[in-house]
Amino acid sequence: MNSKITTDVYAAMQEERPFKVYKKTVLAQVFVQVLNPYNGEPEGIILKGNHRADDEGCFVKLWSVKEHEFFKRMNQLHLRKGFLVPVETAKYAEITSTFEGIDYSQYTDEDIDNVLNSPFLSLRAHLNKIDSEPYALRILDRADALGKSDKITATIKSRVQEIQEAEYSEKE
Repeated sequence: MNSKITTDVYAAMQEERPFKVYKKTVLAQVFVQVLNPYNGEPEGIILKGNHRADDEGCFVKLWSVKEHEFFKRMNQLHLRKGFLVPVETAKYAEITSTFEGIDYSQYTDEDIDNVLNSPFLSLRAHLNKIDSEPYALRILDRADALGKSDKITATIKSRVQEIQEAEYSEKE
């Protein structure tokens, strides 16, 4: 491994400046594959805790581009279904590019706030594109936290119910 990269990774770890941070969005435990930043070997981690309370066990920190690429490749299903989402907070600040062209399940809380603050028809159009129950539930949680109107929360609840019915009817 390149010693310059290793030095940068260790410096970031000491200063608590991860390259990328992901958070689980469900109450269940989530098993993820990551690269160990010390030896570069793949290892499994179980994310535990209450994601709504931002328990430390709900987060996985990635320290380099290599770790991030490995993480995305090995945890595609979790990312696509919305069980894991990128996080942007003051503690985990990072430079991000526009979210154009990225799967809706990868939206941050700030992006969800922007969707919830958009005109009602735009919000409905966004909801109709969603097929991930965890992501729809995140939108509902944010709507409740922001004190959105009954009309908006009822629309979101209706979409969550449609997603659940579609998902469970496929299993039968």
